[in-house]
Amino acid sequence: MHSQEVDVPGARAAVEVSLWSVQPTAGGDTHVRWRWLVADLTDGRQALVGVLGVRETFEALPLDEVFDSVELAP
Repeated sequence: MHSQEVDVPGARAAVEVSLWSVQPTAGGDTHVRWRWLVADLTDGRQALVGVLGVRETFEALPLDEVFDSVELAP
């Protein structure tokens, strides 16, 4: 697991968490990568954004665009 604080417009504080897991499926084990953005909003609420994908193809997917497009507003 890896985590780091990040700056997100509209958030008082935010952290991005990334981890790998093995998920059992009918076809055998599948290695999955998870990325989460957890943000404390300025009005006291929290926001959670998550993406996941198969480990072998995760980097090729446009999932970074999901995080780059997050706009938080109270």
